[in-house]
Amino acid sequence: MVSSASSPDAAKRSVSALAIGRFFRWWSMQAFRAMLTGLEVFLRYVPKNLVRQLIQLESKGRGVAAEEREVTILFTDIAGYTSISDGMDPKALAGLLNNYFEVLVQPVTARGGTVDKFIGDALMAFWNAPDEQEDHADLALAAALEIQKVTQAFNNERMAKGEKPLVTRIGVHTGRVLVGNIGASERMNYTIVGDAVNTTARLEALGKDIGETLCISSDTREAAQADYAWREVHRVTLRGRSQETQVYSID
Repeated sequence: MVSSASSPDAAKRSVSALAIGRFFRWWSMQAFRAMLTGLEVFLRYVPKNLVRQLIQLESKGRGVAAEEREVTILFTDIAGYTSISDGMDPKALAGLLNNYFEVLVQPVTARGGTVDKFIGDALMAFWNAPDEQEDHADLALAAALEIQKVTQAFNNERMAKGEKPLVTRIGVHTGRVLVGNIGASERMNYTIVGDAVNTTARLEALGKDIGETLCISSDTREAAQADYAWREVHRVTLRGRSQETQVYSID
């Protein structure tokens, strides 16, 4: 026979167990929310497709090793940026660049591109890494053409408010690079390095000299699978290259 004194003790234990259970459920929910918040912050700094591949590789005990691969690279820059930014309040300048890059990034990510970095007023992105994309040249070209459209709409809004337009120059090139985790043990970047990166930057800069806002190498034209209204705009031996490069634009 159970004594009457045991019933209150059992009730207390039951209440304590219920309280502990509720506490751990609350704690688990808070930890889950904190993890999601951390992941959202992480995704602002690392491309989503890279995060997905990192998770898949790490689950197999592997990392993103550097490898040689053909990619298509896109560089953008604002023409006359120095004259526009001179004298601007730093906070206002940061807001301008953030709004501008918001416009540029969407066409890149919508076509599976990897945003590598922002360098002052410049954007660097590439295709065919970390995910393999057989049509990487076409995806990059589609992004470049869309950037021209969205920046025009962006500038129309600026001019309607009496502000100067931001003319965007674009360079696109296809070539082999070293792609993967590059850096020190404490700080790694998933990026690309190689002569193809320099060539893309020089194509973008060439636009200033020849009056073009979209300069595409013959390598990208050869890699492209779709039909475009190609227009040859220049032939030049770019610094660091021994052979002449045919430069095209698309009408």
